[in-house]
Amino acid sequence: MPKHYGDKNTRGVKPGTKSKLVKYKPEQVVRFKMLILDKLESGEAFTLSEAANQIGIMPVRAYSWSKYDPDFREMIALARQVRADRLEMELTNSNNIVAKIFILKGLRPEFRENYKVEVSDTRFVDLLEELRRLGREPHTITFEEPLKLLGVAPDD
Repeated sequence: MPKHYGDKNTRGVKPGTKSKLVKYKPEQVVRFKMLILDKLESGEAFTLSEAANQIGIMPVRAYSWSKYDPDFREMIALARQVRADRLEMELTNSNNIVAKIFILKGLRPEFRENYKVEVSDTRFVDLLEELRRLGREPHTITFEEPLKLLGVAPDD
C-alpha cells in the first residue's frame, strides 16, 4: 500500500479536482508543530516532509508554517541540532559509524568536505577589487599578493 500524501481531509480526492483544505484551529496548529518537532528531535523523521506525513498533515503545510513562523523555523533547527548531538554521542560508542557519519554530515555542514565559509570582510573584498583593477582574477592570485597590498610580509 503506497504512503499517503496529504492530510485526512484531502485523501481520496481525484487528481485534478479542487479540494478545500481544512483550516486548523490555532491550538491544533500548535499541537501539530510540537509533534513535528518531536519527530525531528527523536530521529523518527529526518525531514520536515517525513515528519508531516507521519502525523497526517500535508508537508506543504509544515513548510508553510516554517516559512511564516520564525519561532517554529528556529525550533526546527534546534530539534535537528539536538538530534545531531545525540548522533555525535552515539558515534563514540558505536562500531558501525559509516551511515551515522553521513547523517551527521547532513545535519552539521561544518563536517562536510565542501563546507563553505562566507567572507564579509570589506577589506578583503576591496583587495580583490584592487587586484582585478590590476588585471588579476581571484583564481590566479597568490597568497602573498593581498599581503603585499596590505603592506604585510608573509611568514617565512
